[in-house]
Amino acid sequence: MALPLIAGPGAIGVVVGLAARNPGILDRVAIVAAVLVIAAALAVLLRYGTPLTEKLGATGVGAITRVMGFLILAIGVEILVHGLAAALPGLA
Repeated sequence: MALPLIAGPGAIGVVVGLAARNPGILDRVAIVAAVLVIAAALAVLLRYGTPLTEKLGATGVGAITRVMGFLILAIGVEILVHGLAAALPGLA
């Protein structure tokens, strides 16, 4: 269930976009290193997700869900503001 979110078109697009904007060899090495670090963190989280969820309980999971929802909302507002600033330069 998590695979489309982890390695879906959005993740692939981010890596392609970073590689296009940073053509240097050191930049590419940094991108690969970042992908490996994120992959290792995801592997640990997926491996220990069930025990962590059991320890957090319903209240802890609900709190984390609310915090993550707020962060996604903040990212959406930032994207909206940047889009409006680019489309309507007089607002910025």
